[in-house]
Amino acid sequence: SSALYLDSSQNATFAGEVSGIHDLYAYKLYDSQNTSYYADLGNTGISLNVAGRIGAAMGSQTAQFPLDVNGVSMLRTEADMWQSEQKFMRIGRYGRGTQTADRQHYLTARVDSSAANNFISFNIDDGSTSNNTSVATNVLKLSGDGNATFTGDIIGSGNLFLRSFPCL
Repeated sequence: SSALYLDSSQNATFAGEVSGIHDLYAYKLYDSQNTSYYADLGNTGISLNVAGRIGAAMGSQTAQFPLDVNGVSMLRTEADMWQSEQKFMRIGRYGRGTQTADRQHYLTARVDSSAANNFISFNIDDGSTSNNTSVATNVLKLSGDGNATFTGDIIGSGNLFLRSFPCL
């Protein structure tokens, strides 16, 4: 049998592993068992579609979750968060048949040159909808100047201890 076979359309089939020390160029890399799974690294849409887990780890760790990153990582936003607040992580449900059924909580952040303008905000879906989009309330904002801003009441079942309490 041949290690390389070319059909009449110039498609190549290899009998073994393809390896080498030079560059390998491909438009799209498909799973040989199921072409629904692929890596399309030049695509601006879905670039990686896998059936199992995606692991990014130093060493020989195995992915334990659908996306498992082991080690220090950077989560970047869709837009530059320098001096403007941007969503960077969404938690929710999508594709329930109607847009009004899509709900999400999300984190926003801003990076700036002053402590008060550096923050992460926690936004929780409040159950309402505006223009077919779920509405979220900013419930907590943590700033680089050490402040924590809560929207609404702070409710607890135990004691609440404050280090200092300014006079109003």
